[in-house]
Amino acid sequence: AETLALKHEIAGLVVAVLDRHGVPDPQVAARDLSAMTNAITDAAWLAGERDVDAVLPRLERAALGYLGL
Repeated sequence: AETLALKHEIAGLVVAVLDRHGVPDPQVAARDLSAMTNAITDAAWLAGERDVDAVLPRLERAALGYLGL
């Protein structure tokens, strides 16, 4: 239950940041960014990657590309 509450709190913060920066439909964007992040990190983990520093640049490129930045 605590994990779910924390996820909702983080999602709310992400929505607020996206909204503050003028991202259209920030709730959908936050959900999409979360799904992309989960997919990339899950795929990396399943492939045996354990170096977070190697995965972070890929997450950043995906997020910035999605946001058009």
